[in-house]
Parts: sequence; C-alpha cells; structure tokens
Amino acid sequence: MDKENLNFDKEAKDILNEEVNFVPDNINKAFDEALLKVQATKKKKNYKKVAGIAAIFLSAGLLGFSVTPYARNIPVLRSIYDTFNRKIYENYDKYASDINITKESNGVGITINKVIYDGIDLEIFYTVEGDKIINKKPNSIYFHNESFKVNGEELFIGGMGSAKYDEEGKVYVGSSNYLINSGNMLPTNYKGDIIEVPDEFLLTLEINEISLVENGSIKGAWNFDIPVSNEKLKNGVSEIEINADLSSVQDGLNLDELILTPINTAIRGTTDYKGYNLINYLIIDDKGRELEKKSSSSRHENDDSIFGDIFMERYKEIYDDTESITIIPRVYVISNPPSDYAPEGNDIKWQPIETIKVKLNLNGETNLTTCNGEDYGTITKVENLEDRSYIYFKPTRGGHDVLQKIEEEGKETNVSYPSDKYYRVEEGTTKYIPETGEFVIEFHKPLEEEKEYSIFYLDNSGNEVYFFDKAITVDVK
Repeated sequence: MDKENLNFDKEAKDILNEEVNFVPDNINKAFDEALLKVQATKKKKNYKKVAGIAAIFLSAGLLGFSVTPYARNIPVLRSIYDTFNRKIYENYDKYASDINITKESNGVGITINKVIYDGIDLEIFYTVEGDKIINKKPNSIYFHNESFKVNGEELFIGGMGSAKYDEEGKVYVGSSNYLINSGNMLPTNYKGDIIEVPDEFLLTLEINEISLVENGSIKGAWNFDIPVSNEKLKNGVSEIEINADLSSVQDGLNLDELILTPINTAIRGTTDYKGYNLINYLIIDDKGRELEKKSSSSRHENDDSIFGDIFMERYKEIYDDTESITIIPRVYVISNPPSDYAPEGNDIKWQPIETIKVKLNLNGETNLTTCNGEDYGTITKVENLEDRSYIYFKPTRGGHDVLQKIEEEGKETNVSYPSDKYYRVEEGTTKYIPETGEFVIEFHKPLEEEKEYSIFYLDNSGNEVYFFDKAITVDVK
C-alpha cells in the first residue's frame, strides 16, 4: 500500500473517530448502502478510497441530524479485565481494538466497545442501555437472531458469551465470543463449504432481537460494520505439534497440535468416539498454575459422531514465565444417554455423586476411597500456617476440587474450607506439583495439632474421571 493511501485512510479514520461514534436509525440504511457499494468495488486501492469518501460524506451528513442522549454519552468500556474480573481477560486490554460505535433501535442502544481477534477466535465487548432493559440479573440478556458476515459472506458460527449489569454506568456490559479460524477448524457458511477467514476483514453483525430471558425480548435492527484485524497479535502466535495418542481414554482420541497466542492456549485434536461422554482437559503450567477453561468447539467430518470428530479446546493464555504445560485428560460422564444407546468399548458407567467423610491424619497420610472401596487418592501431608492450612492431595481418579470441608471430630462445626471453592481470590490458590503429582490446596483456617478432625470429599468417580497416568507435558519455550 502506498503512502498516499495510508494517509488517506488515517485522515478518514480520524474524522470517523471524532464525529461518527453514534449512528442513528434514520441513517443506518444509508450507511449500509454505502458499505455495500464499497464491498462491490474490486480493486483494493479503489476500495480503500471509496470507503474513506463514503465515511467522510456520512460524517458530514451526521451533523444535520438531531442527536439523541446516546450520542452525548456513549458507554465506554475502559478496561475489560477490571470490568469482568476474570483471569482469562488478563491480556485483553493490551491487544483489543477500541470501536465505540452505537446503534439505536426501538428505544435501546447497543454499543460495540472493543474487538479482539487472534486468528482463532473473535471476542466482541459491548454495552446495552435503554429504559426497556429492566432485568439486572447476571447473564439475563443476550443477542438473538444474529447474522454474522465476513466480507459479505454469511457464516454459521456458534457463539457464546456473558453479560452483567453495571450499577455505576446503568448499562449492561457483556461479551460475545466466536470461534473463527485455525487450520481444519474453519467456520462454514450455510452451504457447508469451508471458508478461509483472512487476517483482516470487515465484520457485519446484524442483531434483530435482544432476549431478556425472564422478561421477554426486544425486537429491533442493530446492524454494525466493524473492521477486524489480528495485526496486534499475529506475531505472538505459535503452533507446536503434539501428536499424542489417547485412544485408551476414548476411541481414536488424538491430540494433534497446541496453538499459543497472546490470549489463548488452544488444543486441536481428532476422535473416533461416537458415545455420549464428554472429553475435557485440565491444563497446568510448570509453576503449578491452572489455565482456566474458556470454551470448546467441534466439527463433524463423520456423520456418526455425536459431538464432532475434529475439536478445539481453548484456555487462558500461558504466563510470561511458563516453560511447559501439563495436559491431563478428564471425562465427564453423561447420566442419561438414550435408552437404546450401546456403550462404547471404554465408556465409563455413570454413578451418582456421594459425599464421604474420613478421619484426617495431621501427621501422616490419609487414604481416600470410592464408595466401592477403590483407591481414589491420598492426602499425603497437612501443613499448618498461622492463618491457614494446606492439604497435599495426590488423586488417582478424582480432581483436586473434590475436597469439601474439614470438621472437628465429634462436632458438626465446619472448621475450614478450600479458599478457591468458597472465597473469591484474585488468582487461584491451588497449585500443582508436576514432579509428585500432588495438588496443594489452601484451606482458609489453620488446624490445631491437639484436636482431631474429619475431612469431607466427593466421590465423583462415576461423573468426572481424571487420567493422571495419561498426562502429557509439552515444552512451550
């Protein structure tokens, strides 16, 4: 691209940023028609210039319209991490692009605040405001009947998200996440063809309905054309071949590749499994920190597959000092498959979760068993500090989160709880020691040496099964 075009684009963008953050209903149509003309232009340089010219004329035209309250006070999402307070968003503010475009319809304004795209998934952060939005419960609002287009090509892409009410701003703030692209995990259009999504594209998002869950829905027309690019992130993307055979866990299960981006740790794999149990993974780095699960998706290459035979699992990005990660397979057992379902060869039979109580040895090991008397894991050590205690737990089938509470023997008084389970902390306190296979679980109060205690745990060996003996360690540095 030559210098003249770059300068032209910058001037157009500056004008848009200063003048056209809000687009009222009565010029939505004109704006969309202008963009359609732009999309129809085939030469790249002409496309850039026509887009800029159309935007400049529209921005000038906006000054002649009366401005609604939305235009005077556009909801601004200043920090993704501070707003949503989740570790998975730790790096998002560094890489997200500010958009801050509002569309208003039927008395409700939707603002697309920020967009982030790393070549794997696209996340859109938004605010919604209006007198008709009356339900303030978390996740009680979401977009319905969305149309999603990339450079004019409508795609069928599954999305997910969350929202909450911001009391200070009197608006809903939320996010919608869409898996976009990566190798053979490409989205499909309605014809079922594979669509290659480029690094830069024009996203057309058309929202026809806002669902209020418990209070019906609001119909309208909130249509956005959003420039999307992974320019800020693409140099931080790397792919590591794994090729790990896990067919002993589920039929034909293979982990093909690990993909690292500044905002994602993604596992891509394939499976021949045709049953109803769900495969998942616990990912922990060499410093003992768990990478929080974000979402998963799958594609069907085999019509017999229930959940899809090409999958991608996404987790929080690795930390700056992470040198390796350990991937531990786990299976969620479905309790109610169809009555005519014939279990697959290595399917696990569902059993109800049971709570078990056992005396806790403060000076040695405490063995945990399932309801059937099978080995479930060992509490190898109890460490007491002045204001808390630590339980060292080496599980064989269950996860680290099966430990529930500690009671003083002979009294129905709850002495101590796992901090991660019952107390909100900035970062998880549970750590994993790869060398020993132990989880170090913080309990929020210390234990007294002269007293006797019991510990309660869940036997979910027929619900959620971990395969620690099949764990895979991958170097990432």
